[in-house]
Amino acid sequence: MTGCPPTVVTEALGPIPGFVFDGLGEKAFLGCMNDAALSPNLIAEQKGFVPAAAINRFLASVAKRSGDELFAIHYLSQLSVLDYGIWGEYVLEAPSLLDAILRATRIIHLHASDDHLTLDVGTNTATFRYLYAERKVEGYPQVAIMSAKAMISLAHHYLGSTWSPLYMGFDLSERGRSSRLETVFDCPIRFGHRCLELEISKADLLAPNPKSPGVQYLTRQDVERANGGGPPQRYSDIVANILRQNLGYDQSSIDSVAQTLRLSKRTLQRRLDLEGHSFRELLAEVKMQRAVELLGERDISISALAETLDYATPSHFARAFRSSFGVSPTNFRAQRGHRN
Repeated sequence: MTGCPPTVVTEALGPIPGFVFDGLGEKAFLGCMNDAALSPNLIAEQKGFVPAAAINRFLASVAKRSGDELFAIHYLSQLSVLDYGIWGEYVLEAPSLLDAILRATRIIHLHASDDHLTLDVGTNTATFRYLYAERKVEGYPQVAIMSAKAMISLAHHYLGSTWSPLYMGFDLSERGRSSRLETVFDCPIRFGHRCLELEISKADLLAPNPKSPGVQYLTRQDVERANGGGPPQRYSDIVANILRQNLGYDQSSIDSVAQTLRLSKRTLQRRLDLEGHSFRELLAEVKMQRAVELLGERDISISALAETLDYATPSHFARAFRSSFGVSPTNFRAQRGHRN
């Protein structure tokens, strides 16, 4: 626990946003994003971390607009642990199912800051458990379904796509869900558990990796680098992360960021003050960092760059840039080009 709200990598949504866009249309998709105080930019790039509760709210909005409280089941055949990017790739490089599950338990924090994975091995069976930090926030049934499929897809990699668990336990109430879930997961479903559970035969843990190892191997350090070293550790870190994702969209105000974090504007500013930061300073820093990156792209004009970074005019951007770096954006670009 870091004191920050639970966060998860944006890749956790996998292809779901695309399905929503195609199935419900652009207007509904943008409405779902707005309900969760998320920017389309976050979904398009799927980089960095986002509050887990915001993911829940997005999925809750989709379920409401689609009219199906378990809409995620329609897309299960297209979901996999590989949707989690390099995190999933590293897990599936393990030599056996047992090693893969143990890898996942050791690096779950690089995927979701406050979630927990455990494996309990008994005499004849083993129980693979997943505890999601924001399971009490609306939208969790969708998260549970998607997470259950990721857990099963991990086992399918080693045991084949026709394999099914002895049972799948959900930390949900039954509420008429049993038959639908048993159909899509092809196994007995139990409800009222403390967390998600996948019960498998102990012997299945020894299943070897069917994929021949390539010349390239991933390491835990590769996963850490790809995910920026891990989830945000302070409020200033998570605010800066959200601001980077929201640049170019109308989601960069302190009110919008506070809504994403489920905090009041005053509470957010107070927590930033305790860390020695202000929202205004963080926003300016994020904009300047992005400006330096974009200035390396020769086909982006200064005017377009200023608009992308939400400056009222190019001259406002130029003044802010000169204040930070001592030179104009044009001269900075020229100097960088000369060095390169």
